[in-house]
Amino acid sequence: MNPDGMLGNRAVPDLSVFTRVHLWSAFLDHASKDLVREPITPPNRSNRTMKRTILLPIVLVSLTAAAQQQPIDRSTDLAQAAAAKTAEAASAIPAFQAGLLALKGERPKEAIASFSQELSAHPDNEKAWYYRGVCQQQIGDATAAMHDLDRALRIMPMDANALLRRSEVHAQAHDYAGAISDLNSVLGSHQAGPIAEHALMSLGQLGIEQGDFAAALAAYDRLVIIAPKDARSWYDRGIAHAQNNEHQKAYEDLTEAIHLDGWMEKAYGSRAIELIHLDRTAEACSDLNKAKDLGDDSVDELRAIYCE
Repeated sequence: MNPDGMLGNRAVPDLSVFTRVHLWSAFLDHASKDLVREPITPPNRSNRTMKRTILLPIVLVSLTAAAQQQPIDRSTDLAQAAAAKTAEAASAIPAFQAGLLALKGERPKEAIASFSQELSAHPDNEKAWYYRGVCQQQIGDATAAMHDLDRALRIMPMDANALLRRSEVHAQAHDYAGAISDLNSVLGSHQAGPIAEHALMSLGQLGIEQGDFAAALAAYDRLVIIAPKDARSWYDRGIAHAQNNEHQKAYEDLTEAIHLDGWMEKAYGSRAIELIHLDRTAEACSDLNKAKDLGDDSVDELRAIYCE
């Protein structure tokens, strides 16, 4: 055999086979020496060489055939090893991080299980209570969501995100007083920025739902001051003015919304209605046609009545 693992001109089928051949060779060499001591065997080297020459090919052929009959398939072993490593890595992820990954992957029930595991080990983890509450809200369990958000706020009473989320749960349960209280708490610590904008927009929407247009307009007045470049702010205030039968003010706010976002199809349809109230039908038809072009099919009836 040469150093490359070749036997003659043939590659050894497998290292284990070669090892066995090597051991057989050593055994035969030892046995041939023992046979020399037998009185019936002449003690000459040619006889030992002949025995090895005869027996070694037989052993090689036998072992080579066995190796060919049972080929070694390492792909299954490698796949199983990779799966085991993946499972081991997954089990090594902390429960809180696993919950966040499940929440991000839109698997709320899986996330709830992970956050529950985290809370059993760390019951004072405010973020775990918060995110589990978010997941409970996503699956429609308002009672469980409220419980978890209450626990989060017991640990961190002024957490703005938890207050905003709990206000949504209150509103879904038609507990408007609870929702407004949470939103006002947010605004007490956030005068501007995305969190304040969210709270003011929610307050305005609650005002409209309750028919309290004065409260809605008060919230939207603050909103357009802190977010003057946000088309949605102007649009929402325009709708509040329209609901309060202030058609000129509604038209002006909706015009500003369109100026900031010319692709807001609902703003064109809403402004068209205010123009109709202001007896400006030709301009209203222009807005209705624009809304239709942008994909708002809800204006078809108005177009048929006023424009055709």
